[in-house]
Amino acid sequence: MNKKWIVITLIIFLLSSCSTNRSQVEVNLPGMVNDSGAFILVIKENMMPNEFQNMTPEELQKRMVADPNSYMRYTLFPSRNFSIEDLDTENISSLSFFFLVRSAGSSTMQWKFYFSKPFLKKYKFLIYKEKITVDREEG
Repeated sequence: MNKKWIVITLIIFLLSSCSTNRSQVEVNLPGMVNDSGAFILVIKENMMPNEFQNMTPEELQKRMVADPNSYMRYTLFPSRNFSIEDLDTENISSLSFFFLVRSAGSSTMQWKFYFSKPFLKKYKFLIYKEKITVDREEG
């Protein structure tokens, strides 16, 4: 499953880069929700293209706990829009991109993801059905 949507995303990105009129890339990923009805978006700066290709959510969680500063995790709920203002700007303030998630308003829970070209050039992304939680000890 991971390989399929990564390939689809790369194809869409390559096609969009040929057009000078398009300022963003639209990726439609229907049905990728967990039991609570939320998407999990995991972003890692300078991610290698195949770094997470065969990784399970449990393996990813272990890596996130071991090196929490390298990963950004967002839970996206269908009841509201998700925009750049919702992100942890302390970690990504130097980036120029916009990210928006919108519900299609139907019971099938189809979502549309919009990534700007600078975002796609610098980041790869993962979306899991399972909820990933990372507990960070204070101290």
